[in-house]
Amino acid sequence: MLDKEILNLKEQIKNEKSPLKKVELLLELARRYELCSPEEAKRHATQALAIAKENQATIVTGMILNYLGRIYYHEGRIEDAIEYSEKALKTTEITKDKSIQANAHGNIGLCLEQKGEIDQAIGHYEKSIDLLLEIGDENRISRTYNNLGNAFWDKGDLEKALEYHQKSLALKEKLQDSRGISVAQNNLGLIHEDLGDLEKAIECFYRSLVEKEKCNDQIGIPRCYNNIGEIYLKRGRIDKAIQLFEQAVKAAEDANVLAMKAEACGNLGNAYFLSGDYIRGMNYYIEDMNLSLEINDKFELSEVYWRTGELLLVTKEEHEAFNFIQKAVALSSEIGAKKNEASAQRILGKYYAILNEPVKARTAFEQGIQILEGMSKCYELGKIYFDYGSYLTDTGVRDTALRYLREASMIFRKLEIVNESETVERLLFQLELERDRRVVLIRSLSSLTSHLLPVSELAPKCLKLLQAAVFFDAGAFFLFETKPFVLGNITQEQALEVCKRGELELTPLSVNVPLRLTGHELGVLYLRWKSEPPFNLNPALFESIGNILSLALEHTRARISIKPEVPKLVTTKPTYHFDCIVGDCPKMLEIYDTISRVAPTKACVLLRGESGTGKEIIAKTIHSQSQRVQAPFVTINCAAIPEALLESELFGVERGTATGVGARIGKFEQAQGGTVFLDEIGDMNLTLQSKILRVLQEKKFERVGGRKTIEADVRIIAATNKNLEQEISQGNFREDLFYRLNVITMNLPLLRERKEDIPQLVTHFTQKYNEEMGHSIKGITPEAMDLLLAYSWPGNIRELENTLERAVILAKHEYITPADLPPTLTKPPIKETKPIYNKTQLKEAKAKVPKEARASLEKDFILQLLIRYNWNISRAVKTSGISRSQFYRLLAKYNIKKTIESDGLS
Repeated sequence: MLDKEILNLKEQIKNEKSPLKKVELLLELARRYELCSPEEAKRHATQALAIAKENQATIVTGMILNYLGRIYYHEGRIEDAIEYSEKALKTTEITKDKSIQANAHGNIGLCLEQKGEIDQAIGHYEKSIDLLLEIGDENRISRTYNNLGNAFWDKGDLEKALEYHQKSLALKEKLQDSRGISVAQNNLGLIHEDLGDLEKAIECFYRSLVEKEKCNDQIGIPRCYNNIGEIYLKRGRIDKAIQLFEQAVKAAEDANVLAMKAEACGNLGNAYFLSGDYIRGMNYYIEDMNLSLEINDKFELSEVYWRTGELLLVTKEEHEAFNFIQKAVALSSEIGAKKNEASAQRILGKYYAILNEPVKARTAFEQGIQILEGMSKCYELGKIYFDYGSYLTDTGVRDTALRYLREASMIFRKLEIVNESETVERLLFQLELERDRRVVLIRSLSSLTSHLLPVSELAPKCLKLLQAAVFFDAGAFFLFETKPFVLGNITQEQALEVCKRGELELTPLSVNVPLRLTGHELGVLYLRWKSEPPFNLNPALFESIGNILSLALEHTRARISIKPEVPKLVTTKPTYHFDCIVGDCPKMLEIYDTISRVAPTKACVLLRGESGTGKEIIAKTIHSQSQRVQAPFVTINCAAIPEALLESELFGVERGTATGVGARIGKFEQAQGGTVFLDEIGDMNLTLQSKILRVLQEKKFERVGGRKTIEADVRIIAATNKNLEQEISQGNFREDLFYRLNVITMNLPLLRERKEDIPQLVTHFTQKYNEEMGHSIKGITPEAMDLLLAYSWPGNIRELENTLERAVILAKHEYITPADLPPTLTKPPIKETKPIYNKTQLKEAKAKVPKEARASLEKDFILQLLIRYNWNISRAVKTSGISRSQFYRLLAKYNIKKTIESDGLS
């Protein structure tokens, strides 16, 4: 049986004598059917149209024609949609009804944009805006501004797109429309990303996230985490990106939104791929693929296919890679996904390069370039330019290679993609160095400093660039009142002794370059050679270097003109100076004392504590204070790598162990003379534990498949969040290894056990993200600090850092307020409930709540199913266990309709 309300409407229509009232009822009936049965909706609307025409109700006729045009648009019948909207316009030749005209122009604009006729679409949107401004309908104006912004974005006019999305946002804020604000902020983030303003993009995505949290937009929240994670990935902050993608996966799982989960898995796989963890990268790609196939998301499939092909190329599985690349090319071409098609052609070019088929390789690269060159200078185009330029360099086509690499460099610099920019500059540097060392060095240094990096990133990158150019043996980048950044055979203490204030000073084996601007001394750059350099030290060259670095430092300082001010604890406790460790509570003072005593020794150290307490930072600090500071610090997460691969990661592989396998050194060889940090050692299997024990006892090991014994001159620092004594009693951990590792144990306190350190940590993280984001937040209000002190911090310091990073980005005033903090800190915890997906679960849940709450439960039941299956009604009905007619009845009863306005640019 049909819903009673629909039956009631039909009865009213049957008995209604007034033609215009009957038209009104028919339109209401059409709207009831619109979601569940578009054909029925069109039938009733067409019936209403006939009555309106018969009675010469011209205005009503125009409204119905617009309504039918909208239905046809959502069905994908674009030409029919245009026809009905143009008929609606024709009715206004007599009535001059501006509302109907505005709707018709807006509908035609959407249709023309769908056809790719962007300029004509923009013309209709502008006519719609002019009419709506006369009417004063701000809600419709804001939606049309959004459409105009999308059209200009499609056209490649990003400045115009930005202007219209800002106008849309202003109106949404005036109307206090949280959902609309979140859409506008998301779109602004995407545009700022394309413009290369990554800091502003992050801010917009976080502001979108705040609005989505307000209106509990379960689809939009994982989308925001995905967008923010992609920005951090471009900025080279892979660990942060992984955290955000993991949050996106969890949020999508909680909301049962398969499309968002697929996208998040693909991004997580890409992040692990870029970090070198190919196994986990492939696992997430496979999950992305399975989810995309399940929901038939062709766009996501086309992306994960080329990503998988790229990973398989790196792991030397060329045949499998080619299959996935072919799928990516075919599918992305079919659906018109240009960026994915171009990326697939880029990977195809790399495939043919490996097979040494130059004609096919060049054809593939050039096809990828041709696909994207008509669009704005996007990241994907920069990647193709770089890979093609690298290939041409390898094949000796030097001049053409330089042209493409310079194009790549320009795009990466414009988009502020620091890692790729640095990589392409390094290749350009090597190619051009033979022509004019001075010119190339100055250009590369200027490119590096243009990114306005924080000093902690700028200093080491500059030293590495200079070392590649002038081959110094020891170098220091020293800003006064901070510790020197050093590279090569020099310690921080030695750098403090040799770095001199004053004028430029050159000797045959050293140079001291003052860094200053307008008479203000900023610091010193010091370089030293063991023997005479292979070229003359030119004073003019180093003066230019000093000027470039000084200007970069002044710009960085200008961005952070105000230091954060937060409550500080007065203390007379002993002070220790360790980079990146903050706090002086009694438990931390014990940690500092232990570090200072154990770091100079060779003793093993076992770090114990929950995730997020800072175990890796403590391990790095011990290494930095030891005699091994000049040697590598190598980290391996024992829980992150499958058992079958962990041994080869640790000890390496001998050539010929399996067909086609070459020799590869492991972490212990990479760390010779330095420190190996074994994180989550409690997850290591017993067989590997015995081999680690041998390294500790005999200082020897063999590669997998090898017989040659290799000496292991390494110090081991291990960490775990498990109870190893309990693991020993359960037979999961070797007791003898435990006693070997447990020479020095450090139990890191939970953040909730050291809350007196929170004000200092807030100071530290506020200053850090002020510098990174170019903000000047002074501090935090007492009310916000009270919330931080009252919270339990299950994620420990890592969670606090993420919270402060978000707060610095979102803060609209000089101080962080409660409004800038995430809902987990400002709202009481919500009791978790299990989602309801079938009629049996619904019946049980309804029995547990008051009668008046059952309708809300029933509505949520339908909505959860529709969101889970991306509004695929057939799949929702099948899962629910109720009949299709009953499902449609519930849709009509609760007036549930799919939201037309969605996130993202068209």
